[in-house]
Amino acid sequence: MGAPDVKLEKWFKGKSAAIAITLDDWTPGQAMLGADVLMQMELPATFYVTLHNMQMRPSYGHWERLQQLKDLGYEIGNHTMTHPDLTQAPTQQCIYEINEAKKILDSHLKGVPVETFAYPHGRFNNNAVEQVMHGHLGARAFVPGMPTGIGKWPEHLNYYADKFFYDFANSEKDYFSVSQFRVNDDVTPEHIKRLMQRVMTKNGLVPMVFHGFYDEENSLDKEMYDAMHLQTFIALLESIKSLDEQVWITTFTNAVKYHRAAAASSINLKWYEDYEDGGARYEFLLRSVDPYASIKLHPLTLTAEITDGRRCNFVSQGSKELDFRVVGNCVQFEVEPFESIVALRLETI
Repeated sequence: MGAPDVKLEKWFKGKSAAIAITLDDWTPGQAMLGADVLMQMELPATFYVTLHNMQMRPSYGHWERLQQLKDLGYEIGNHTMTHPDLTQAPTQQCIYEINEAKKILDSHLKGVPVETFAYPHGRFNNNAVEQVMHGHLGARAFVPGMPTGIGKWPEHLNYYADKFFYDFANSEKDYFSVSQFRVNDDVTPEHIKRLMQRVMTKNGLVPMVFHGFYDEENSLDKEMYDAMHLQTFIALLESIKSLDEQVWITTFTNAVKYHRAAAASSINLKWYEDYEDGGARYEFLLRSVDPYASIKLHPLTLTAEITDGRRCNFVSQGSKELDFRVVGNCVQFEVEPFESIVALRLETI
């Protein structure tokens, strides 16, 4: 009888790909309509706030609404003070737009500080990246080479999908220009499903970018960039949610944290002991070398395949017993990404 084959899953709970629902600018329609829909559908998302946009409806309780969302697990991200094209901004303006927005958001909102950034207009250069890297864990961007229009969706589908693959970050800097997918009225629920079917074969991450929302009673966003009717948004979210069994739907920061943790970690058999009754205890060394040691990264999913007819009755990390679930002839469980001993105990059936 041999040791279980233990592997680090590429995405949380062994999902085949990841989607990060993101909303840019913090428009009135997001605050009044989009947020409620996401909460009702129990879908996580990231709101990228442009501070200047709060002036569009100054009487609205923006900070109270953002704090409510944050308390419910939604991510609040940085989208600058005034939404300039950072590739055209002088260095000092670039620093101000990025750092001041983060400072204000962090000072007004309780909880985890702002961790990720979205470049206005999706545009970035080396100077912008360097400034964002100082206070964030990752950034979402429009990467050169992506189609600028979605009018020819069938022709562009595979081209789009092939931009979203697992090894998108081969260096620290790559986490600050993660490809984004623009969603507007040209995108249908069927497009989403077809896109993700191909992305799942590549284990990719797709940050989906939404903007304003309107309905018959709330039309402030109607003339804004890529604004869509609320019912269109709901239909697209239903398409995304239908993929839940295969795709991890999460915030952008969670996706980045998980990817960072997985890329920096490894697990190998260190020791085992066979028991007279046919059972055994196996200890694996989990290593993690992520440079963000001071940041709490996302728990990792491990899968242990047991092929010799035995079953698992105990899993631990260090001194902590872990919950696990049985998936076919495998057990699956989550561990914190730090150097430690992960132990499994098997028994005969």
